Amino acid sequence: MVAFVVGNGCWSQAYSELSARTFFIRDAPRRLAAVLSPNAVVIGRHAPTLLRNVPVRLGMTALCDHPDEFVNRIGRLLSDHAVFWLVDGDKVWQWDRFGDSVRRRWPVSYVTTVWIPSRDTLRLRQLETRLPFVPIHLMRIGS
Repeated sequence: MVAFVVGNGCWSQAYSELSARTFFIRDAPRRLAAVLSPNAVVIGRHAPTLLRNVPVRLGMTALCDHPDEFVNRIGRLLSDHAVFWLVDGDKVWQWDRFGDSVRRRWPVSYVTTVWIPSRDTLRLRQLETRLPFVPIHLMRIGS
């Protein structure tokens, strides 16, 4: 078994990535937590996974919701909380369809960007390493 793994050409290309200690998923929530207030509400596809240990509220929605319902829920939240949106660089249509409705009603301002390894293996992009990365943009909704 060891001889197969050592001699296999596919595995030998991955040795550098497997041996390097990378902490992208650990460091991204820390960077996001540094700019989020404790009473903030964060929505987005990656919010439950990236911010599970951060003391913020997660604004969940059903992907089958109509964009107008989604916008009305955000409107109710804006009166009491700062609302942030984690926008994927993956261009996920289920979340992107809400973006136009939100941008028409409120100003959306850029806060920061974190990079995490992508789960989209169909569109590999080369950056500093051979891992495919995707940007996650933290945007603030409202003023």
